[in-house]
Amino acid sequence: MAEPFLLSTTLNMPVLPAANEPRLLYLLLEIAPNAQLSLRRTPVNLALVVDASESMLIPSLEDGLVEELERRGLLVETIADGVPVFRVLHMPEDLLARAEPVCNMDFVQQALRQLVERLSPDDRFALVAFAGRAKTLVSNRSAADKRKLLSVLDALADGKLGDNTLLAAGLKAALVEAQRAQGGDRQTRLLLLTDGFVADEQQAKDVAAQVAANGIALSTVGLGLAFNESFLIELAEMSGGNAHLVFQPAEIPQIFAAELESAQRVVAKSVDVRIALTPGVEIRRVHRTQPVLSELSLSGLHDCSLTVNLGNLEREQPLAMLIEAVFPPRPPGDYRLAQVLVTGDPPGEGGERALVRSDILVRVASPGKPLPIPNPRIMKLVETVSTFKLQTRALADAAAGDIPGATRKLQAAATRLLADGEFELAAAMQSEITNLERQGQMSSGGAKQLRYETRKLTQKLS
Repeated sequence: MAEPFLLSTTLNMPVLPAANEPRLLYLLLEIAPNAQLSLRRTPVNLALVVDASESMLIPSLEDGLVEELERRGLLVETIADGVPVFRVLHMPEDLLARAEPVCNMDFVQQALRQLVERLSPDDRFALVAFAGRAKTLVSNRSAADKRKLLSVLDALADGKLGDNTLLAAGLKAALVEAQRAQGGDRQTRLLLLTDGFVADEQQAKDVAAQVAANGIALSTVGLGLAFNESFLIELAEMSGGNAHLVFQPAEIPQIFAAELESAQRVVAKSVDVRIALTPGVEIRRVHRTQPVLSELSLSGLHDCSLTVNLGNLEREQPLAMLIEAVFPPRPPGDYRLAQVLVTGDPPGEGGERALVRSDILVRVASPGKPLPIPNPRIMKLVETVSTFKLQTRALADAAAGDIPGATRKLQAAATRLLADGEFELAAAMQSEITNLERQGQMSSGGAKQLRYETRKLTQKLS
């Protein structure tokens, strides 16, 4: 039986000059779905965790009307659930026809209705709401019972779960519900949506680690401007889930639909990469480059062997990672840099864990021998990773109050983006440079846009 995925490996320099000093090498590992496999829809087991705190329930008006009311001096800013909101002092008669307020929860309920309608009878669904406490609104059940699933959605807006935003209990309840139907042919996934800062981040991370340990992907959706994007991205990356940024609540339905389709396309679960290094070879850094860009932890590096989990592999969506390694001085000859072993589980239960291995070989040329040029594709990828690292450090500098450092790094990153034709993202970065210079801080929306969008830079290089 054909393996569900194929492994390809590429070095930026497969032939090195003889030298008396270590050489820096870049190794690209790409794990692609096997195109020869027959395609089939994977049943899903979805558990949604929805923020039902006060800020999700506050009615708001369409943007054009808000701008007009602000121009007339008819808005006053207040704080609700830690989120800045505007309240209308008076609605003029000429604007009454446009004054139909909606809240974020209206869009969430709409998205959930559309999601439930798209589920098949062999799918499973659970729904947990959280605020000051958590409540399971839909215990894990078959999607064939759509009438029952739809009947409870209005309970999301009852406002009876308190004013705080405590996530850990909600995640724990969703994990329990997901485990009720985990296994078989279903692909299990948790999906979290919140619009505010979470008061129990460390406890929530502990539960997210349990989710990952159970082989379940957790995807996150951050809505609006008042949430901790670093926290939500970290939660998603712990289990190989997706991290989404949503500025406008009208975008929520398409995000939910995309997560359902993502779960249905899984061809291999819990893909692990083990890199056994030849003695003397060192790994400096590892970055995931597909499906999004992020720096991976080296905590799994032990005794010349590094193991990382890349999450699930989906049809038409390869996984890839870029390894920065140091090769020690060697006399002319052929050497093994490392051995790579990739394993992954089939979508359903009972199948054998797939395994693909490859030896990474490098040649040290004799003095005077001609050398090939560095692989241009990998070197371009290295440049993109460098841009990502620049903006990551800039955001850290800005958060620490190092405005000159943040400004310099953002300017360097913006220059690289312009050279790469990323004009929109470069303009957004330049806008934040202006904010730093004039106000001493970045805008909340701008910082979020940079953090999420730079993670997608490598998608255009595949």
